[in-house]
Amino acid sequence: RRPTRAPVWKNGFDSPKSKVQSPESMLDLTDVVAVTRALVDIDSTTGREGDCVLWMASLLSDAGYGVVEQVVDGPRRNIYASFGKADVVLSTHLDCVPPFFPSRAEGDRLFGRGSCDAKGIAASQVAAVERLRRQGVTNVGLLFVVGEERGSDGAKTAQGLASGSKFLINGEPTDNRLGIGTRGALRYTLRAKGRAAHSSFPELGESAIEKLIDALIRLRTLELPEHPVLGRTRRRDRDHGHGGEGGERDGQDHQGHQGRVIRRGGE
Repeated sequence: RRPTRAPVWKNGFDSPKSKVQSPESMLDLTDVVAVTRALVDIDSTTGREGDCVLWMASLLSDAGYGVVEQVVDGPRRNIYASFGKADVVLSTHLDCVPPFFPSRAEGDRLFGRGSCDAKGIAASQVAAVERLRRQGVTNVGLLFVVGEERGSDGAKTAQGLASGSKFLINGEPTDNRLGIGTRGALRYTLRAKGRAAHSSFPELGESAIEKLIDALIRLRTLELPEHPVLGRTRRRDRDHGHGGEGGERDGQDHQGHQGRVIRRGGE
């Protein structure tokens, strides 16, 4: 079956109404600080990106860019902006981790949720493409996605846009170093089932927690691949939950995990 493509809208004018004011018509797209602060001052915690998307789409559309909004989930939309066919696309995400707090400037430093990861990067990319446009270079584009901080549903949906670009440069905080590769991400959940029993008679039950502990110990002893450039595989525990009342020996349990993985053979 062919995957269902998310609907798209041109120019962002049929986005849902928002309390966030539209970008000022005199805002200079090459003013990285001003654009960054405007973006940072909009709460776009993952799941609440709609207002920020609307603001960015309006900013680019008002400046003459061809803007496509791709629905991910309701008002949560990816933004693709270009002047036709783009051979090179600059991309990053507009969502942020919690908690939200607005921008403030102290000397030559800018603070605020997303000022580094990754609204400052988005503003820099807008400025770069705008400067190129003023020099007559128009085969570049912009792609801003939602949901990067939790599951990357925006990036997965963006694959349906298929713009035909030759290169995509993704923006993430890297201390201004060029990253030529990245680890893959593997998320999995271990589930164990036992038999619930009252804590006064634990021998009548079967502990799901103890089963998970045994499994975790085995996982920690696994020899995992390394890469000469990307380094070792990284693993971390993400969450833990269980069923059963406080006086019962748990009948079920689960443990979430996430790994930044390297394939054997250095792939």
